[in-house]
Amino acid sequence: MSDVNQPGGSVQIPPPDAGPAGRSPLLQRLSHEFINAQNSVERTVHEMRGKIRLAHDRLGHALKSLESEGAGAQLDGLVGLHEDGAAIERLARLLEDQRELLESSIDSCRAVSRRRLQ
Repeated sequence: MSDVNQPGGSVQIPPPDAGPAGRSPLLQRLSHEFINAQNSVERTVHEMRGKIRLAHDRLGHALKSLESEGAGAQLDGLVGLHEDGAAIERLARLLEDQRELLESSIDSCRAVSRRRLQ
């Protein structure tokens, strides 16, 4: 609260309604959306890492089998690998889109913090 000198004494002026813990509803929404975005990106990264590891393991087993057994290698583990590759590619595009959206959001937040009354 700030003091304003009035005739006959000072008067306390309450701050604008800032909601719980002094935060405005708009800033609470921004914080909430940031957390949601962070969780979404982390889920995408986690899922992509898992799929890449699985494909890596499948390729590694096939390579070992080829190196040790040649034409008699067991390559059943490669069945459906193209579908896994397509899923990894979709996740990579999603992650790129998420990164671009985050960069745009960061730029917007910077613009807000740079604007001041002159």
